[in-house]
Amino acid sequence: MMSLKNIFKKDKEILVYSPLKGEVIDLNEVPGNVFTSNIIGDGCAIIPEPGEICAPVSSKVEIFKTNHLLIFEPRKGVYIVIHFGVGTSLLEGKGFERIVELSPKKMVEVGEKLVSYDLDYLKKMPSL
Repeated sequence: MMSLKNIFKKDKEILVYSPLKGEVIDLNEVPGNVFTSNIIGDGCAIIPEPGEICAPVSSKVEIFKTNHLLIFEPRKGVYIVIHFGVGTSLLEGKGFERIVELSPKKMVEVGEKLVSYDLDYLKKMPSL
């Protein structure tokens, strides 16, 4: 697994691994994306290869019912958000399949496969 970056000061570091295979790019390279303003914090974008979304950290996780949005809480009050695609919330879950069933705030291990995605289908969507 590739490490994206350490996101905290030395004494409070959390090692975050890439949640999927693909090319890591600057968030500012994503056209028209609300996330480029860093309104929810620092981040990056990944041009995905076919595959699955995996846990980037060992922590509690919440997966939205549409399976395109995952929120991890590796430490109280610290959140890591994975949002797959632009406009994917409008797909109502089409193109995504949950691999693991979660109870509320279930703990997952780094690298655990959580959601698969149909990249060919998603690329056909005008929002992506």
